[in-house]
Amino acid sequence: MESKIDRNKDHIENLKSKINYLNPIYYLDKGYGLLLDKEGNKITSIEDVKIYENLDLIIKDGVLTVEVVKINKGEFYHG
Repeated sequence: MESKIDRNKDHIENLKSKINYLNPIYYLDKGYGLLLDKEGNKITSIEDVKIYENLDLIIKDGVLTVEVVKINKGEFYHG
């Protein structure tokens, strides 16, 4: 009987882990953000924005309003 309880506990923990991966907060806690236009649409490409457009960047502890000042297609710049 006890081993069945242990198996069920392990199964529940496994399910909790899987559910956690579906939670957007999990990724925000890891440093990722969600970028939205002013209508609330997700930004997934530089093709979705224009220079001087204001966007909302959702991070783990709030929302930043940011302005696009430059677009570098195909480049990753960290600096």
